[in-house]
Amino acid sequence: DRGAREISEIPSAEVPEPDAKYLDKLKDAGVNVDGVEDQLLGAGKAACDENEVTISAVAGQLIEQQRTTLSFEELSQLIKDSARSGIC
Repeated sequence: DRGAREISEIPSAEVPEPDAKYLDKLKDAGVNVDGVEDQLLGAGKAACDENEVTISAVAGQLIEQQRTTLSFEELSQLIKDSARSGIC
């Protein structure tokens, strides 16, 4: 074990711009992305690879968690469209 080191600044936790734009599109459509950004980015990357299983799983999870009022079909399409225009 090493001793603790002093740091001069907190490391940046910024989201890369294409990812941030993708998440912003979801927020603008009424999806609460707080705390599930990683899952949504995974679903976005799955949309780029046309992986419907991951998109469906994440969309269903968001609906069950009441993070959106969109239907399953609307949310799935939103994830695909937002990812393809933002991060693919």
